[in-house]
Amino acid sequence: MTLFRIISTTHAYYSSVTDPVQIFNSKVGNFKPRIDSFYIKENNVQPKYTNQITNTVYITQGNNNRNLDQVCITETDDINTCNGKWQNITENNQYSYTFTSEGTKVIFGFVKDKYGNKSISSTDTITYDVTPPTVTYYLQGGTYTGEQRVTVTPSDNLSGVGTWAVHLYKDGEMQTGSGQSSGDLRGQTSYTVTLSEGSSWIVYTQVYDNAGNIITQTPNNGEWYYQEYTINSKSALSNLQSTTSGDYLKTVADNDELLRYVGTVTDANERRLNNYICFGTNNESTCTGNKDTYMYRIIGITTENVNKNLGLLPYQLKIIKATSTISSDWANSDSDITWDAATLNSYLNNTFLSSINESWKNIISNPYWYIGDDYGSNGGYEKTTLSVGRYKVGLMYASDYYNSGAQNETNWLYIANGISGSTGFREWTMTRYGSMTYADDRWYYGARTVEHGALDRQFLYWLDKYPSRPVFYLIPNITLTGEGTESNPFIIHAS
Repeated sequence: MTLFRIISTTHAYYSSVTDPVQIFNSKVGNFKPRIDSFYIKENNVQPKYTNQITNTVYITQGNNNRNLDQVCITETDDINTCNGKWQNITENNQYSYTFTSEGTKVIFGFVKDKYGNKSISSTDTITYDVTPPTVTYYLQGGTYTGEQRVTVTPSDNLSGVGTWAVHLYKDGEMQTGSGQSSGDLRGQTSYTVTLSEGSSWIVYTQVYDNAGNIITQTPNNGEWYYQEYTINSKSALSNLQSTTSGDYLKTVADNDELLRYVGTVTDANERRLNNYICFGTNNESTCTGNKDTYMYRIIGITTENVNKNLGLLPYQLKIIKATSTISSDWANSDSDITWDAATLNSYLNNTFLSSINESWKNIISNPYWYIGDDYGSNGGYEKTTLSVGRYKVGLMYASDYYNSGAQNETNWLYIANGISGSTGFREWTMTRYGSMTYADDRWYYGARTVEHGALDRQFLYWLDKYPSRPVFYLIPNITLTGEGTESNPFIIHAS
């Protein structure tokens, strides 16, 4: 006779009255085995990150698991994925698991006993990262003029930046103290050092990420990334003069506030007029490959005698876009007779200015502008009145054009003499033009234009849309590299 019955809280199976009893390791109402703890660890700690492809998984079994047989470790909470992945139970409860890709991993552990009962999953999370961190230097290695500030910024997209350090060497000797070398920068997002004039400098950086990977960028010296600098004791003015052959950067009789580039395309030495400059990028190939966007030319540099009421300082570069991509009327009605109310002013200091990256906007000054009327042929009266507001962007003055070469199409400021391929006919200047006409002696205000290379006037109420080129002043503390030619323009480095 065959008999089935339950004894206490265990299952007992009798195939016949004379067969032996088989006892299953399962209690009534609690058939699943259990994992009490489940985690990955290295060197007796439980990390959040690892750069090891194969890691040890530790499992502590529950106390109802006297007949555990196998363990499964997987990356999905689906025990059906364990087929072919079960490992036999070990005495030390340690098991290996190999990752197949980088990333933040949630791993799942299952156990089963020899009778086929399976546990629910236990989980642990770890980030697997084998990609070294990187570092960027604001100001690449090279030769510069005047005191410079170098900001070092490490980054790691996966496990994050861990321990990092910066060591600063001046003329072969490591510098210590605040703002110099630092060996413990964990938690800081960047570090800035100051390089004084007249010295050779090396800035070394060592960076580990939280998974233990170390920076591998070049140039490197063992485990340290570095950049070398030579800082010359020259002013920005000297830097310009050293790259401009001949008497092409000079003052003019009626304006001692601005050293201007003076030259014409008919001059046999015109190629010496090296005043091409990039703005908006410090990558030369980006600049020369996108000239309509990034190429400018230097009108001049402010002198010690600059009008402080303008909000300007000595040795600020005044630059103009090399080509014109803007076509606008100067004002939208004949009542808008001031630059403060001009349509073109609003466009330049809103639409155009918003197209410039924020970090580059920060090196543009915010001055007042001369808006006096021009009754003469050279804009000499324009210095009588200042704008009501401060504006980052303006236009060239009539005097800028008049004093920068011949008043004809050979003037280098004439738009057709900008970068290769540019054309010119008529364009707006900042300077207004006053004219008294008609029987009631009303004043009709216009603006100066450059037409076929000569200064002309145009009444505002004509509302004609002419090309114009944005002009602005840069902050004083910048350094230039490059030669100032169209193919090798000056590159701006703000300190």
